[in-house]
Amino acid sequence: MLGKRERLSTQLARQLARKITTHAYPPGEKIPTEAELCSEYGVSRTVVREAIASMRAEGLLESRQGVGVFVSSGMRRLPFALVSDADGRLTDILQILELRLSVEVEGAGLAAERHSAAALRTIKARLRDIDKELRTATGDRGRADFELHVAIARATSNPYFEKFLAFIGPVIIPRERFGALRDDRLSDQQYHAELQAEHGRVVDAIASRDVAAARDAMRSHLSAALMRYRAHY
Repeated sequence: MLGKRERLSTQLARQLARKITTHAYPPGEKIPTEAELCSEYGVSRTVVREAIASMRAEGLLESRQGVGVFVSSGMRRLPFALVSDADGRLTDILQILELRLSVEVEGAGLAAERHSAAALRTIKARLRDIDKELRTATGDRGRADFELHVAIARATSNPYFEKFLAFIGPVIIPRERFGALRDDRLSDQQYHAELQAEHGRVVDAIASRDVAAARDAMRSHLSAALMRYRAHY
């Protein structure tokens, strides 16, 4: 039986993908029928069909007319993917932050070294957008924060940094997934001021073309985020 806090078809797709990964369903093998999956996981045919459709779109499964659904015969490993769970599990947030540390620290250094005048203007504009977003009635949704990190990635002049962030999507900003976790002793204003001070140090270092300082500032920013979220783990 699947849980209720996440879209059922997403849960089912992940469980089926896990069976493919562990070779419980090896390449070329037929998976259970819709009726069998409904019975095993306690879901409707609609849920099963949605899960299978999403897995076909990812190239994990293939349908054979009149025969059934099979694990793609040419599949040897699953494509890299991150799933944005509806429940925003804190373990996922911590793991994604650790992944970002390994990529974005170097990205900030490259942005400091390589940015163009236009790229720097965009970075500074995105920093201002965060302030605007924080002043709105809806509060901090994290979208402008995401766009700032994308602008920094773009400034590296290496398209794969931007593609990496685009692939993960706004899920990289934990506040979008889990709300504005913070030390209860801090007010919203103090919390946001700290975040913007961290962002500002990154942007200032990039603007100064100080590669080491940009790396340090990004490392400090993401490490501080890890500490904030680990305090609530």
